[in-house]
Amino acid sequence: MQPHLEIADQVIRMLGWPTLLGVLVWVVRKWDAGQRDLKAMGDNTKLAVVTVTSVQAEVEQIKTNHLAHLQEGITLVAASNDKAVTLLQNIDASIKILIDRTPRV
Repeated sequence: MQPHLEIADQVIRMLGWPTLLGVLVWVVRKWDAGQRDLKAMGDNTKLAVVTVTSVQAEVEQIKTNHLAHLQEGITLVAASNDKAVTLLQNIDASIKILIDRTPRV
């Protein structure tokens, strides 16, 4: 017999066929589980890429469509607030004039 066949024969006699078959089944199951995990990671990666692309498109849409409207609304509110501040300052000045003209007892 050749030397590598003698070593194999000794290992088979030491461990026995059931043990070697059990190890073979364990290796095959681990391999299948690893392949399933790799496939699942690939599917999750594809899903993540689709989600990121969708979010980027939505952000671009918001940036181009809605931010201009928001800026316009903010400008109108600021102008309205400036008018309200001016009116309140005029009321304050008028109240000061009335207080100065009111005789004190």
